[in-house]
Amino acid sequence: MVNNFIPYHGVNGIRILAKKLTKLSRKNEPEFLNLFMGNVIRMQEEAGTGGAGFRYMYAAFLQEASRTLKQDWILKESEEMTKIGDRWRDFAVIAGRILKGRNSPTENISVIRETLFEIAEREKKLFKTLNSVSIS
Repeated sequence: MVNNFIPYHGVNGIRILAKKLTKLSRKNEPEFLNLFMGNVIRMQEEAGTGGAGFRYMYAAFLQEASRTLKQDWILKESEEMTKIGDRWRDFAVIAGRILKGRNSPTENISVIRETLFEIAEREKKLFKTLNSVSIS
């Protein structure tokens, strides 16, 4: 998630998505923006290739690893991953409301952008912590 040589993967991919959504919203092409966001949400939530569902499964894995290895710090990272999953769900809900035209005046592309950047930073911190562990 952090040290990828392909720019569209991991944390960098999340940032690229945020920038792409912002760019599309400025081009005044709402139909294409809606199609793009709809596909992102579908891939995230329905196809199961990312988003909240994966984060919840990974959090469960970390929780089990914490018990097995008797390492409380891993449990803390598990709880953070669950919170990150919640933020992915928030992203999907806000994007879905925008797609359907049911968003409040405070729900717009800039909120989605900030949510994605927050997610990217939190995941970067979490995975750097996990990557810093040496196994001996």
